[in-house]
Amino acid sequence: MIRRQTHRIYFPSKISQETSLVLTREMEHYIKNVLRIKLHEKLRVFNEVDGEFLVRISLTSKKEMHVTVESKLRERESNLPSLTLGLCMIKADRFATAIDMSVQLGVTKIIPIISKYTVHRNFNIERTRRIIIEATEQSERLFVPDILEPLMLSDIDFNSFGSIFYANELEKDRVLKKLNIENPLIIIGPEGGFSEDELQFLSKQTNAHSISLGENVLRSETACCKAISYLQFLREKHA
Repeated sequence: MIRRQTHRIYFPSKISQETSLVLTREMEHYIKNVLRIKLHEKLRVFNEVDGEFLVRISLTSKKEMHVTVESKLRERESNLPSLTLGLCMIKADRFATAIDMSVQLGVTKIIPIISKYTVHRNFNIERTRRIIIEATEQSERLFVPDILEPLMLSDIDFNSFGSIFYANELEKDRVLKKLNIENPLIIIGPEGGFSEDELQFLSKQTNAHSISLGENVLRSETACCKAISYLQFLREKHA
């Protein structure tokens, strides 16, 4: 009941029981002016290292806000299965939507990719981090996914992944269910898909597999959701 009744915010610094935390001005503004939480009211704070805590606002002023930690609600997530999304850069608002939904669905790392047909190359990593944090807060996750600076396909360390799946609208065989899904990298292309050279490059990578997402041609953000959801379903099925 506590989770549904109280708002939660990400607090990147150390959290421990029976201590007082000083919030940043950005957090203070969000709590006071967006969430409309007042002095002595409660909320939740969390991070991936310490877990989640119930806190009470104990001091507010023009300069700072303090909260007192009252109890621990959840321990940190352990043995969290990795799931990396490599998303070719698309229009900013659609890219933000794809990131938001992917975080809600459980990705642990995001790699923005610059491909041949990438048109929108402007990337604001701080804005993207805020989107990731907000999606983490909303979805009741504790772990905030990592976001890398944009990379070319050829600069990705493919050997660091157990399996690589790249969505290919020309592919007919849906083979994901037959393959190793430990430490996977899912790659989603931009508008226009991958070039022939990029498809050839991907096909030559160890443990790389071309997968179909169905007969319909999907927008990149929709393709992200479908691929991640399918992989998560297989993980739960075989857990």
